Amino acid sequence: MAAAEARRGGAMGAGQEELVNLGERIEVDFDYGANPRVNPDPLEPADPGGRGGRYRGGNGRRGAVMHRRLSTILRNLIHSEDFRISDQLIAMPEGEFRVRNFFVPFSDVQEEHEDQYRGYWGIIADAALSRDDPPSLWLNTGGRDNVSIVVGDEQSDDFLARFPFEDTEELAGAYVLVFGELQLSRNGKLYIRAHDISRFTLSFPDNP
Repeated sequence: MAAAEARRGGAMGAGQEELVNLGERIEVDFDYGANPRVNPDPLEPADPGGRGGRYRGGNGRRGAVMHRRLSTILRNLIHSEDFRISDQLIAMPEGEFRVRNFFVPFSDVQEEHEDQYRGYWGIIADAALSRDDPPSLWLNTGGRDNVSIVVGDEQSDDFLARFPFEDTEELAGAYVLVFGELQLSRNGKLYIRAHDISRFTLSFPDNP
């Protein structure tokens, strides 16, 4: 199946690597292991070790810092309530946020979130292509009153490279996490436009 590559790693097994340790500051890795630095300390030596945690901080304070990919963060949102409600800091170019404030499950999305940059996440109920030419991909989380994620044609190549599929039905049941701003259409439809696929990830349930 074309989506086989995208379906890896849906569950958090006993030997799962890249867990998020509560209490450590998370720097989001949008570059799939390139470890971009967020507000780096110019006096701190380079970190050639890459993906592991490290310590840094002024005035003698040592604060653990880890780089984590969106896929790892999504798995922790799915499987760990302690993570979802934690005061752990998550850092990215847009700023630093508390985990419990930044991540919003689809079931909690309301109009009051309009124009707010957040990490919106949950399960895709169904997916469909719009009637536009060229079409956009709509990832729907429920009925008309529920939020949808829009992947425009300009992002289609990047999307298919990371999440190949042959039929939109293959996307139903997947978990999704998207970093973006909630928008409200003139028709009252809540949606989040995926402007950058690096701010987007899918996690498919394990195949039986």
